[in-house]
Amino acid sequence: MSTAITEFSAQSLANKSDHPESRPQNSVIESDRSNQLILGLSSIPENWALTPVNGNKQPYRKNWQNEKPLERKLITREINSGKAKGYGLRTGKVSGGIIAIDADGPAAHDKINDLSGGVPLPETVAFTSNKPGRCQYLFYVPTEYWDAIATKKISTGIKGDDGKEQKLELRWDGCQSVLPPSVHPETGFYRWRKSPDEVVIAPAPKWVIEQMLKESEEAFSPSLERQPDTQEHWTDIQWALSYLNALSPSRADDYDNWLVVGMALHSLNDDSLLLEWDDWSKLSPKYKVGQCQKKWKTFKRSGVAIGTLAHMAKQDGWRTPFDKPTGKSFSGGIGSGGGNRRGNGVAGGSGSDGGDGDGGEPTGKVVRLPSLEALTLEQVTEKIDELITLGATGSYLTGQLNALAAASQFFVGELRKLYYERLGEVELESERDTNCSEVDNLLKITDQTLNLADYLPEALANPLTDWCNWLSIRPAVALTTLLAGMSSLHKVGTELVIHRNKNFEVPPILYAALVAESGQLKSPVFSNIIRQPLNQLRREKVEVYQAAMEDYEAAMQAWEQSEEKGKKPKKPADPTLYFFTNATGEAIPVQASKVPDKALLALIDELAGLFKSENAHRGGRGSDKQDLLSYFDGTGQTVLRASGVKVDVERIYLSIFGTIQPDVLKGHMSDCSDPDGQWARFLFVNQPLSFAPLGDDDGQAVSIRSRIADFYRLVERIPEMEYRLSRAAFKRYEPMHDHLERLRVTHPKPGMRAVYSKMKGIIGRLALNLHVLWELDAGKACPSEEIPLYIMEMAIALAKFYIGQVKLIHADSDDESLPRHITKLIELSKRLEANGKDGWIKAQQYREQFQPKKRPSAQQARDWMKEAVIQGHGRTRGTGNRLEFHWHSDNTFGNDPPPPPDNLGMLGMVRDDLGMIHPEVETIDNKGIEDNLGMLGMGIPNLSGKEASSLNTGEEGSEPSLEGGYIPEPSLISPQESCDVEPVGDTKLGNNLGMPIPNHPEVPEVCDSSVQTGTHQQQERNQLSERTDKELHRLGWSVAQIRDYLVANYKKKSRKYMSDAELQDFLSYLEAQSSPEVTLATPEPNRRAQEPSIEESENLPQFRSGDRVQFTNPGGLPSLKHLEGIELEVVHINALVAECRLPNGIHDTFAPHTLRRSANSST
Repeated sequence: MSTAITEFSAQSLANKSDHPESRPQNSVIESDRSNQLILGLSSIPENWALTPVNGNKQPYRKNWQNEKPLERKLITREINSGKAKGYGLRTGKVSGGIIAIDADGPAAHDKINDLSGGVPLPETVAFTSNKPGRCQYLFYVPTEYWDAIATKKISTGIKGDDGKEQKLELRWDGCQSVLPPSVHPETGFYRWRKSPDEVVIAPAPKWVIEQMLKESEEAFSPSLERQPDTQEHWTDIQWALSYLNALSPSRADDYDNWLVVGMALHSLNDDSLLLEWDDWSKLSPKYKVGQCQKKWKTFKRSGVAIGTLAHMAKQDGWRTPFDKPTGKSFSGGIGSGGGNRRGNGVAGGSGSDGGDGDGGEPTGKVVRLPSLEALTLEQVTEKIDELITLGATGSYLTGQLNALAAASQFFVGELRKLYYERLGEVELESERDTNCSEVDNLLKITDQTLNLADYLPEALANPLTDWCNWLSIRPAVALTTLLAGMSSLHKVGTELVIHRNKNFEVPPILYAALVAESGQLKSPVFSNIIRQPLNQLRREKVEVYQAAMEDYEAAMQAWEQSEEKGKKPKKPADPTLYFFTNATGEAIPVQASKVPDKALLALIDELAGLFKSENAHRGGRGSDKQDLLSYFDGTGQTVLRASGVKVDVERIYLSIFGTIQPDVLKGHMSDCSDPDGQWARFLFVNQPLSFAPLGDDDGQAVSIRSRIADFYRLVERIPEMEYRLSRAAFKRYEPMHDHLERLRVTHPKPGMRAVYSKMKGIIGRLALNLHVLWELDAGKACPSEEIPLYIMEMAIALAKFYIGQVKLIHADSDDESLPRHITKLIELSKRLEANGKDGWIKAQQYREQFQPKKRPSAQQARDWMKEAVIQGHGRTRGTGNRLEFHWHSDNTFGNDPPPPPDNLGMLGMVRDDLGMIHPEVETIDNKGIEDNLGMLGMGIPNLSGKEASSLNTGEEGSEPSLEGGYIPEPSLISPQESCDVEPVGDTKLGNNLGMPIPNHPEVPEVCDSSVQTGTHQQQERNQLSERTDKELHRLGWSVAQIRDYLVANYKKKSRKYMSDAELQDFLSYLEAQSSPEVTLATPEPNRRAQEPSIEESENLPQFRSGDRVQFTNPGGLPSLKHLEGIELEVVHINALVAECRLPNGIHDTFAPHTLRRSANSST
């Protein structure tokens, strides 16, 4: 609430209440006044203890000085009842050590100037009653002085206009100060000069505490008050505090020392020492909120005692606070003598033992320092920064802080706290670039999505994509679930040989986990993608089994009745077990031995239950966990018992898919070190919180079960296979393997080292499963043994995605990670905005994202908000405890388009370093095409007729097209000299595996797409894509057919790289084609998807080898303008592709419908 609004409203209310004409509206005025008070209440910090007051500024609750702090809702009720006309701040310990300095007129301000030596009061929270010269200032008092001070009224001897003396009052326990916008009986209201929203409460100046020190010698203050003359007057708690004050802060950095100090304080059976231990612990940069409280509850009253604390203090230079020859008190403020960490002078002593007093009578007060000009806060901060630059530690740091305390108004404890706070700020500034990059990386991973069409055949990609959109599920969730379910259907013994000489072989099985909060539609994922499709296969097996059992029983009956006993009929095997949801560790190898060629699938709804139940049936003495680790590699078991060999199976294939909640996973992963690599074996996919509308129950649904069951059935029919990588695929995999190996050796986190180690083999597992899917979609009953390059590109891209998911989990488990907190702030703001909110979040909203024991303070949350803005992420509004954060930066509301998304799809174009933040960039010069274009090859330069024919008919050997690039010739009229062709070896991953590539000084752009980032253009693009998908589905084109056609006509491998004009041209061609006849025959294993249908053959232009033709460029594409009108010679032609010879002798491919007969052609 702004001061201007408060002042206007309160003043106007006051004026109205005094005006005779306003009396009939008293109820309205009272209501407005109450609303102002309640609104003002919301701006007062929660830790301030308040008490309601009447219209004369007086508290009216009985025993208000000693009652527990009131809840704000109780004060609100008092205001609404009309009884409370305001509220006062209860000063002292109850409000966390706040004192109020009440200056009752100009004379009181002059007294402040005298007592402070002319040093102005620090900027702090302040308010006034609107009387001239009246103001109150709030300050914090360090906890060590709470018991040593009391309220004090200081006379000025000067009377004001009202005839009353203008006093200076320093308020502590038992007092209260009325806060704005409470009613004042004379001026109408109180007004803020500096509200808590504008400034924070400053530490109390030293002279204030000196003035408030108690006169009684029974009072105890570790650093300011005169100590008792004999040691008999000190309690154990006082001795403990003296020892604690003398300890080196470095002991708080050492866990064992930190623990011993806490146990010693705990032994005194006084819980107030918990606060002292917590305060001392804050001197360490390793301090964690709530850690002292957590440990304190576990301590027992025996063991480490105060003697241990005394021994540690003496090691750190502690000396008795009593001077034996004189009996006078000692202070270790300035000088080399022990003392305490507060380190301020006390009465008595001449400084010989470190005292900084200048003699005098022991009045029980601190002896004033010489009247030197004290250092300002800015000067003190500069000195602190110099010490940080020097790297000051230990005794040198203590000595420098003691000297600095003598020259300023600050205590040593405050300076030490300031030192470590500034040290943290300096470290934060030095690490800001790194943290900013890490935030960018985490956001990039969080926002990363997978396009199913990049990894799955269209027969699966399209329905799965629709299903994911229908249920608001990430496509990556569906893909991971599908791969996990499919991996359990391969025959045991199936494997991919990555490196035969090193025996580097991997099975197809996968361990996968869906990480999602409760209620995030995990059941539909289980049911639709794995459970029901496999149950459909199970029912089919049961029907076959039942029929076989009937035959068996009939055969047995005939056999038993036969006089001549032949061979006894064999009982049919039990129906296939496709998955189990619960099993003991001993049951798995037993089941595997019954059906040695069948892989198993553990379908676990809550993975936490699986890991908690390990060895439960064996009294905790089994090896269930170790067995699960070995099953990942397909290792078998030989179980020997007293009765003999119980299980002897060579290989056990077990796939796992389950779900787990994020907080539960964090509990299991602990510090993410993963010493046995259990979690590194899993492919994690995170399903964030997302809104899933119910939709209309109109009978329309997206069904995927039958389609998935069809693929599962085909996978199950494949015999035991041994797959291998093509040469190109291996050369693509090799550098990735080596890079992962380097990360395994060099990464600082052991958990990530385990991930990089396992990912080398998981890439092969992913490649094997993806290869089988694409082969089955092409109509092959038995997949090719060789895995091509484009499949390896898919597998590597997926590996990068899964590594990113693990990084998110590790970051979320690190409660001290600044980048993760900033990322969570941004995610929360985005999620709220996406679901109908305005996206602005308060500190309390962010705190509620954490469990109560790990919840950060509101101030810590606000600090993270400010740091996020400094790094360029988001913006804030409001100040103080009203600070709010929004994920939009100020510059995101301009017209600049958003950066393009990082597509890690099947093209494998992003060659980012998995262990680094910024992608590695390579330049292209004129020495040839040596970049790895993956599936982005845009043509097949310099192919012989045989090679082109092989490509177009889908025969093996077409893999070079996955790496080559379309290189336009410098001249299409003149034949090229041999010197223009430079053979380039297969030194990396490109260049068509060593095929010569014509030189050309310019490399064309991959795509001249005109797709814009605007909403309207994107909608048009989406409509084109949807219409094209429908036409392709109508015509029944396979992926291979689409790819070959796009290469021949547009020099593109995928529709995503086509411009709008190209896509429209492609759509027009498809719409002009007739629908093929529908056949239900099962495809032959070796049927070529590229063979033309009867209708296609009838519609084929009547060209033949030797004909002269011209390219018409029907789409008017600028990139193909240079080919128009040039005479070509047909070399080979089929339904989809015409191979032609250009005038310079180079062969290229075209779509038949884009050609017309040349005038010079023979008929």
